[in-house]
Parts: sequence; structure tokens; C-alpha cells
Amino acid sequence: MRPNLLMIVVLCTPIGLPVVALAQDSKITRQAESTRMDQFVDDLLHRVPGLDLGLDLKLGRIFGDHVAMAITKKIRMKDLDDADTAERVLKLLEYAFFEPDQISEAGDSQPAVSLFLADYLAEHCTVAALRLRASDLVTRLVALDSKFRAVKVGK
Repeated sequence: MRPNLLMIVVLCTPIGLPVVALAQDSKITRQAESTRMDQFVDDLLHRVPGLDLGLDLKLGRIFGDHVAMAITKKIRMKDLDDADTAERVLKLLEYAFFEPDQISEAGDSQPAVSLFLADYLAEHCTVAALRLRASDLVTRLVALDSKFRAVKVGK
């Protein structure tokens, strides 16, 4: 007995629906994560200087370069001339790559935008201590970027 088209459609439909639902759930989860990260960045950029929470570090370290992308949406480059803003941005970038193995999305593990911002701070920041921290971060991010590229080429 040959299966007819109707039987094939009926048998395949239950398989197709969960796949579509899973793809939609993944998209919703990524959007929710992005919204949460935007709120995190906004909170740290507007918080009273010196007020740090352990939660900041835990949350920041899962987003990687996505943190830097959110920063560039919220501030202008000339805002980095302000020492308080520069300190906050630097802290966010340090959080973002504190534990690179914890970054949730593989694409956010490559520190492209973070490297750009850290390099800018290392060159243009008016506070010497922040320039030094930014230079140290640039060194770490360059090493991380080299490692990321080596792994990507090795695939």
C-alpha cells in the first residue's frame, strides 16, 4: 500500500510545528536578552559613580561585545571625554570580557567594538589612571581577539 499525500502531511505536521515554535522561542529569547542587556548598560551609565554591585559583574560577563554595541547606541564619542562617563564605559567593557568563556553568544566573544572603544579610551582619555586601565584592557582584548581568530580559522 502506497502512502498518499494526505497521510504524509498528517504525519509530518506534528514534527514541523515544534521546530517552528523552537525557532520563534529562540528569537524571542535573544530579543529579551538584548533588552535586558540594554537596560543593564543604561543603568550602569547613569548610576552614581562608585556604586558597584556583584550582580553587575555576573550579568555583564555573559554579553561580551554586545555590551560595547549597546554603549555606542547610548553615547557619543565626545561623551567619552567626560571622566565619569569614561570610567563607566571602561567598567562595562571590563565586565563584558571578565570571563570570556561565560559569554552566551559565540559572535559576542570576538571583541571588535569593545576593542575600538577601549583603544579610543587608551588614546584620548583625560585621566591617566583610566588611560592605563584602558591600555591594559586593549592588551587583553587583542590577545582574546587573536585567540578567537585562531579558533575560527582552525574550524
